[in-house]
Amino acid sequence: MAFKLAVAAAAAAGHATMDEVTGRFVILSGGGLCVGILIEWLGRKFRERLISLEKDDPVVQTLLTVLVPYLAYLVAEALHVSGILAVVASGLWAGGQEVKGLSVESRRHAREVWRMIAWFFNGLVFVLLGLQLRQMLAGVAAYDGLHLASWALALWALLMALRLGWVWGSGYARFHLGWGWTGGREGPDPRRMFLVGWAAVRGSITLATALSVPLLTQSGHPFPERDLVVFLAAATIILTLGLNSLTLPWIIPRLRAKDDPEGPIEEARARVELAKAAIAVVKPALERLQDPEDRRFASALLARYQGKVDLRESPAEVAAERAEHIATARRLRLEGIAAERARLLELLKADEINDETARAIEEELDERELVTSADPDKG
Repeated sequence: MAFKLAVAAAAAAGHATMDEVTGRFVILSGGGLCVGILIEWLGRKFRERLISLEKDDPVVQTLLTVLVPYLAYLVAEALHVSGILAVVASGLWAGGQEVKGLSVESRRHAREVWRMIAWFFNGLVFVLLGLQLRQMLAGVAAYDGLHLASWALALWALLMALRLGWVWGSGYARFHLGWGWTGGREGPDPRRMFLVGWAAVRGSITLATALSVPLLTQSGHPFPERDLVVFLAAATIILTLGLNSLTLPWIIPRLRAKDDPEGPIEEARARVELAKAAIAVVKPALERLQDPEDRRFASALLARYQGKVDLRESPAEVAAERAEHIATARRLRLEGIAAERARLLELLKADEINDETARAIEEELDERELVTSADPDKG
């Protein structure tokens, strides 16, 4: 938003006053946030209505998660407020509140589609970077090469200093002030904090922001130093890829950053609470069961949930033993699934089952293997 206003002021050739820019900032940002929240609320109600009518199709629900933020952008731009902030507000609210009654299939389908979308657009950014590279170099041909290199390195150094300062400052502030700190009681590890700050690859937002600078000002003249801005944005992306990403495999083993001995405390606490909630339901049900087979199943299920609690609340020796049992059970289940998969292929090759049946069973085996392959520490 601030960048957009700065570009607009520059395009106006300096005719905008501070009061005008401030007022415009309030209108653009406030209006964009309100539009985004309103459109997301309407979209949420529409999706919940579809669910109440038993129209919870995963494809339709996922399509709506894509269209609603886009609709928020279009409405905001039509009202001459910030479409970007409308999308941000819509996305934050959508991510923070689940639609009531949404099925497991819809949630899984949406995650897979959004993962693909994110991967596609991240890759598209570097395709655009490659297509624009020759034009970028031609636009800054009048500048001295040494000066361009020094400016790019200085900008990279400044961005790294800002990121490292932010990571360290926010980490220590969250630890000392208790603002959502989920790490260990010893506080932030300086080596791990450095790794988080160093992994500062820049891409889509950097390039999109630079390319959003208009070609001409309102007076019809070329926008001042636009080619230099685009070049420095591209240079920042390339430098972070070359200096940050490629050096990480060399830096990580030499820093010898320690793992958090207590693990993610917030996640562990949540998993314990979930297991206790399940125990509170299964244990009374076990006492009501009469059939021996049902009681054995309920007892095994109860022991499994109790194992999740022991894994995180018991002494180290008991937790280690429980983790070993979980790992053994996981290995046996994976061996069983592998045997099922091998037998399925044999049946398919022998023409005892058709392709459709094989695909349906293979999909079931894939889902079971994904669940079984989860980290033993997660129970």
